[in-house]
Order: sequence, then structure tokens, then C-alpha cells
Amino acid sequence: MRLGQQSFVYFLAKNAAYVVSFLAVVYFARLVDPSTLGIYYVVIGLLAWLQLPGNMGISSAIKKRVSEGTDADEHVTAGIIVIGALFVITAALLFVFRERVTAYIGADVTEYLVFLLFAGLSYSIVQAVLEGRQLVHVSGLLFPIKVGGRSLLQILLVLAGFELVGMLVGFATGVLVAAVLGAIVLALRFRRPARRHFANIGSFAKYSWLGSVQSRTFNWIDILILNVFVSSALVGSYSVAWNVAAFLNTFGVSVSRSIFPEISKLSTDDGIDSTTHLIEDALSYAGLMLIPGFIGGLLIGDRVIRLYGAKYVTGTAVLGILIAACLVNGYQRQLLTTFNALDRPDLAFRVNAVFVASNVVLNVAFVTWFGWIGAAYATLLTVSVATCASFLLLSRLVTFSVPVAEIARQWIAALTMGVVIYLAEPTVTPLKGAIPFGTAVGTIGLVAIGAAVYFFTLMGISRQFRTTVGRNLPVDAPW
Repeated sequence: MRLGQQSFVYFLAKNAAYVVSFLAVVYFARLVDPSTLGIYYVVIGLLAWLQLPGNMGISSAIKKRVSEGTDADEHVTAGIIVIGALFVITAALLFVFRERVTAYIGADVTEYLVFLLFAGLSYSIVQAVLEGRQLVHVSGLLFPIKVGGRSLLQILLVLAGFELVGMLVGFATGVLVAAVLGAIVLALRFRRPARRHFANIGSFAKYSWLGSVQSRTFNWIDILILNVFVSSALVGSYSVAWNVAAFLNTFGVSVSRSIFPEISKLSTDDGIDSTTHLIEDALSYAGLMLIPGFIGGLLIGDRVIRLYGAKYVTGTAVLGILIAACLVNGYQRQLLTTFNALDRPDLAFRVNAVFVASNVVLNVAFVTWFGWIGAAYATLLTVSVATCASFLLLSRLVTFSVPVAEIARQWIAALTMGVVIYLAEPTVTPLKGAIPFGTAVGTIGLVAIGAAVYFFTLMGISRQFRTTVGRNLPVDAPW
């Protein structure tokens, strides 16, 4: 697969940002109590849902219409007008139901939610236009600015004693700064849209909005439902496990976002059948990071969780399940991206409808029956069903094959890595207490060793992977 420099830059930038974010969350987790961290993640989860009525799939529609290259400025202007109107309505409703929102969250943060909503919607518009113009690498470079900026501000504000409020204000400000910088790069030009431009945005958004629901359901519904049944401290531990799993999901996101404009343009120019190789390539790399992450999570997940502090170690119980869910979701993400890129959001709508309904119902049922661990199992089960449905629908639309051999090589490399980590882990344990931060040093060392073993093993057994790496290096590879 020729991921290209865009995807490569996006991947590196996003991982650099996630490292910063990881360190910031580790800092927060050690400084504040699990209850405060749990409330923070509930607020961010609620924000993700608040962006839905303020967005309604419009940003996805903007990306699609811009990628087609016809009346791009008019479509962008129409999308901004719609999103702006929906933002005003959502903000007004937040203040109307302020008491109920405060009772659910456990803190009065309505003004901060509105600020967070405005910043998030602004960033989603800029990101959609960038990706629609096939500037995924620029979008990727904005991400570390957003995450790094908000993390730095959050740390400074927490140090100043603001705790929850500081974390929320820092989050919103970092996102807004990235949105402004992206708008400057784009040099957005506003042109008066006609009725047909609004119709074009609406025709795509009426299906794609459920894709936003699906994404938010996968990432946040379990946390929001847990907040009803369990303590904020337990929500904090669960969220820490999710934070680790989300880090491993970075590469799959970069592939899907890079592949969208390519499939969209190729299907428009040469027909649907011409996209087969892109679909197969996307599936080849959907689990590139998550497969070794799953093996590593099973072996040293407790060590990774302890980086956040011993008080969060209960999150180890769900870490492997959540990584498995992200792995399955990585493949589903590529399939849903293909539906939208082929201008068949109606098919994505069907899959998303099944996913959303089943995930909400199963989360409530499983948490009630099995406790907080049931939320992780519910997420894994629903995403597995949705992935099967996506595959069946897409196979009727396009002829493609699952790259079983390449995926198998990734599992072989990951299992090889697992054996090395299993043998090396006992030798690292004595580091605890021997030097300052010995446990953290040992854990990071194990992760580095595992990553090196996985990478070089896969390089040795996979010609396709060697070719991909060679094509994306800034210099000619010796092989």
C-alpha cells in the first residue's frame, strides 16, 4: 500500500501528540483523585454527544463535497451556516436544562461546556475542509498543536490550583487555537451558497450524521452509562484503560482519513471497481498497531496502567477487552469510510443504526448484570456484529478480498514479540525501587523492546510491509 507522505506525516504527528497527551493524563491522574478524573472524562464524553446536534454530519458532508472539487467554497459556506445555527440551538438548550446537566455530571460546568462545544465544532469544520482538499498531512500537523497546546494549558492551570475547571478551559483553548491556525492555512473564502448547495450538504448529512453517532457510541457511551451505575472513581479507572486503547488506535484512524479522498476521487473518475486495491490495502494496515497492542496489553497491561498510579490499577481488568474492541473497530472503520467515499452513506447508515441501538441496549444490560466490566464486553460484542454487517454490505457493492495472509503475518510478528516480552518481563521487575521511577523505566523499556521486535520481525516476513516502509521513507531504502 502506498500510504504516501500524507499518511506518514499524519501518523507521526498524531503519535507525537498522543505521547504528549499520555504524559498529561498521567500527570493529571497522579495529581487529582480518580473521582475528579472521572468527572472530567464524563464531561468530555458528554461534549462528544453535544457536538452531534451541533454538527449532524455536516462536517462529513463538507469533506465529501469539497473532495469532489465542484463549488467547494459554496459548500463550505453552506455547511458553516448550518453548523452555526445548530450550535446556537444546542447552547440555548444547555442553559435551559442546566440543573439536570449539573446533577448528572456532578459539577456545574455549563459555561465551559458551551466553550468546549464552540471550539470543537470550529475544529471539525477546519479539519473537514483540510481532508476534503487532500491535505491530510496538514490536518495531522494541526493535531499535535491541538493536543500539545491543550495539554500544556491544562498542566499550567492545574498547577495553579484550578483542577477540573483548568482541565476543561485548557482543553477548549487548545482546540480553538488549532482551529484558527488551520483556517489561516486554508485561507477560507466564503461565497454565497445557493439552495442546491444546502441540498447537497443535506443529502449527504442525512445519512452521515449517524456515523457521528456510531463513533461517539463506540468511544463514550460506556463511560456515560457507567456514570449512572458506578462511582466517579471507577469511571476514572475505566477511562484510563480507554486512554491506553485509544493510543493504539491512532494508525487505523490515519489510514482511514488518508484513504477517504483517494477512494472518493478514484470512484468518481474511474468507477467503483477501480477502488478494490485501496480497500484491500486499508484492511491490510487497519490492525498494524492494534494487533501487537492487544498481545502487549495482555502481558504487561498492569504495568502500563500503573504509570497512571496504583489507584487506577483496577482498570487492568478491562484493558485487554477494550484493545480488542478497538482492533475490531479498526477494520470496521475502513469499511465505513469506503461506504461514505463511494457516496453510499445510506449503507453506512444501516450499519450504524444497528451498532448504536445494540450498543446502548447491551451496555445498559451488561452493566446491570455483570457490573462495570460488562460495559467493555458490550462494546466488543456490538462492534464485532457491526463489522460483520459492514463486510457483507460492502462485498455486495465492490468485489474485494480480505488480505488474510498479510494480517496473519502481523499476528506472527506480534506473537514473536509476545514471547520476547514474556521472557524479558521477569528481569525488569527488580527495577522497582532500585532507581527513581524504576517501574516506569522498566515498563517503557519493555514497550520499546516489544515494538522493535515486532517491527523488525514484520519487516523480515512481509514483503508488502517492506515495500510500504520503503515508499514512505524520505530517502531510498536499501532493500
